[in-house]
Amino acid sequence: GGGGGPHTAPTGAPPHPTPSASTSPQRGEVSGGAVTVLAALAAAFKASGAQLACLCSSDDGYAAEAVEAAKALTAAGCANIYLAGRPGEREAEFKAAGIGHAIFMGCDVLATLTEAQKLAGAAG
Repeated sequence: GGGGGPHTAPTGAPPHPTPSASTSPQRGEVSGGAVTVLAALAAAFKASGAQLACLCSSDDGYAAEAVEAAKALTAAGCANIYLAGRPGEREAEFKAAGIGHAIFMGCDVLATLTEAQKLAGAAG
């Protein structure tokens, strides 16, 4: 095990640009396209040393980018991708892209986080 903690992987544009968000290649504001953003996402995951990642966005962000983000993370070696939100009717599509877990209101948070801790190689 070992490595860093979970890697959060924001998708979609920030709702209100901030100085850090508006200049970050991961957020796509100055990167020049989706391919560059996905490459930056994959590189950030690899550099983090994390054992899992969590995609964090709005429903619109997930609809536009979750599948491609999950594919980029999977290609970067991430075997455990979480979605922060209920997958809804896109659950099969998300699972096919590599999103195997979800954290949402009403889920068994203790079981989900205990599983994440084990997948990340943390003692406990």
